[in-house]
Amino acid sequence: MKSKLGTIVVAVLIAGWSAPARAETAADWEWAITPYLWGPSTSLDVTVNNDPVIAADASFQDLLDKTDLAGLLHFEGQCEHAGFLVDAVYLSLGADQTNTARPPLPGGTQTAVDVKIGLYEAAGFYRVGGKGRGLDLIFGARMFDYRSRLDATIPAPINASASRGTDRNFIDAFGGVRYRTPIGERWDFVIRGDAGAGETDLSWSAIATFGVRLGKTDRYNLKLGWRYQELDVTAEDTSQNVEVESNLTLNGPFFGFAFKF
Repeated sequence: MKSKLGTIVVAVLIAGWSAPARAETAADWEWAITPYLWGPSTSLDVTVNNDPVIAADASFQDLLDKTDLAGLLHFEGQCEHAGFLVDAVYLSLGADQTNTARPPLPGGTQTAVDVKIGLYEAAGFYRVGGKGRGLDLIFGARMFDYRSRLDATIPAPINASASRGTDRNFIDAFGGVRYRTPIGERWDFVIRGDAGAGETDLSWSAIATFGVRLGKTDRYNLKLGWRYQELDVTAEDTSQNVEVESNLTLNGPFFGFAFKF
């Protein structure tokens, strides 16, 4: 059922946004690709069958030691009143912790969590005012590729260890707004907020960006900003009668360089 929901969401988006795209000629479109670096602090809370097993916070400095791989890319096409965007973020994170007493877990319980998350967005937008500025209405689909493994070692008198893992794709429909305004001759300010639901319990994000146009042709754009992302997911392993709930937040500055063509 959930896979059918994802297929329906994607089909509706393609059908809804292909019509305005066909109304414009190729010369009316502007394209931009933006690789960027994101330095988020993280907060990760994991419970198994409603029992808390890890609550880990990490600053960006701590995260440098916990990040195995990070890749981020944004692609956008726009014309006078419409456009579409694709955004991809991949993070591989780990956290180790020795817990104080958290019934039913005794003090000294050691937990290790390895989380790999891909955040992939595809959306269309309608620009109310046109001409590259003003309010955009955004509707799209967001896929979370969520892979986690939890290892717990419980000390005496229990002397036990356990491992649990999830490997799931979650697809949400989301909607949001984006507002773009110029600051002086070469600067722009963009703010965006959105929320989604579907196969996750809740997902939402907020982004604020300052951009400065470089060069005589404005083909290059330096971007500095802040991004907040929150994800709540529940994954069930029916074979082991286990329910794993995870709350992940990613929050921090980013730096990007856009190439327009």
